[in-house]
Formats: sequence, structure tokens, C-alpha cells
Amino acid sequence: MISQKNGVFKQSHKGLLKKALALLGNEGKPIFDSIGIVAFDLGDKILVAKPNPYGYIVSCNKGLLSLEKNILMYIGANKAFYLFDLAEIKADPQSFINRRGEIEMFNFHIRLGKRWPEVEAEKT
Repeated sequence: MISQKNGVFKQSHKGLLKKALALLGNEGKPIFDSIGIVAFDLGDKILVAKPNPYGYIVSCNKGLLSLEKNILMYIGANKAFYLFDLAEIKADPQSFINRRGEIEMFNFHIRLGKRWPEVEAEKT
């Protein structure tokens, strides 16, 4: 379940999601699942963060798809932002859903993301 009520950062995303938001210099509305903050609503897109892709696969909470907004993902290992078109990732035949505990995750290929040049993440 996804909501925008008060809560805490999901432990695995705590530092990375805060860092991504700071790099954007933007304030977004936090989005929560049963564990804590998993994303930020930036108005026209949803910000998520992942430490690294699993091979060529990245994922987000499946509940975020119901917000019908594109996904802006910060990948810590790449020190870069990627913009994913929601319709494209939903239509891709390689996208799939899996469960992580009680949370359903939507998995998709990183090649579907476009490097987001509007923010220069970090050079180091």
C-alpha cells in the first residue's frame, strides 16, 4: 500500500533517497509503504533511489505505478539519474513483478531509462 502520510525512511533507502533529493535541490512529497518512505512525488514524476542495478534490472515499489507518473531513479553506483517513461516500462515484455516480503516490486530493464542530464549528479 502506498500513501503520503507521516512515516520514516525505509532503512535501505534512507541515505540514498535523501541524497538524491538534495542533488535535485527539490522538495517533494514523501511516499510511504508499510515500511517507510520509498519515494518522493516531484509533481510530474516520482523520485526513487537504488544503490545499484541487479545486472541490468532495476526496480521500484509496484504501488508507485498507480500514481501514473514517470519514474526518476537515482542509481548510487552510477552516480547518475535515469528517467523512465511509465508506459514504456509497463509495456516492455521483460518487465516483471516479484515479492520482497509483503511488498510487490516492479522490475524493469535499465536500458529503458534515459540518462537525465538536467541534473549533474556528482563527478567523483
